[in-house]
Amino acid sequence: MKIRQGFISNSSSTSFIIAVKKDFEQELVDLINEQSEQDGENSIFMKNRQECLEYIIKEIVWKTKNIREPKPVSGIQDGVNLFNNELCYKAFKRDISELKTLETEISLLGDEWEIKNIDQSYGDKIIGEYMYKLQDDGNLKILMVGYE
Repeated sequence: MKIRQGFISNSSSTSFIIAVKKDFEQELVDLINEQSEQDGENSIFMKNRQECLEYIIKEIVWKTKNIREPKPVSGIQDGVNLFNNELCYKAFKRDISELKTLETEISLLGDEWEIKNIDQSYGDKIIGEYMYKLQDDGNLKILMVGYE
């Protein structure tokens, strides 16, 4: 099984933060591990509520500490730097807001829910279909998709 550090979305897989009812948690974990043995593309890298909340809080603190207001420009190179600076500033503000919302959502879930951060291969239809079935039955909530 691959170990990843952080959320990711790329051309071969998508990362999900999910809430799954504990009654279905082991079956989902077993399915992901089984599929991972076959293709090596599926993984779980935050296994529970505490790990997810710790990571989210760490990200909020880091982004809040490192966000910088854009500075005035005085030339072409400064304009390029400003453009990059503005994009970074807007992305950090958006990320901080989304992470705080996610932290609140996770905190409000009852004890019958466990939180996972999974990475699913685009080619793996078995896990996707199972997750959709759990979601349709009210046993899984997708809280965030593809956070980088």
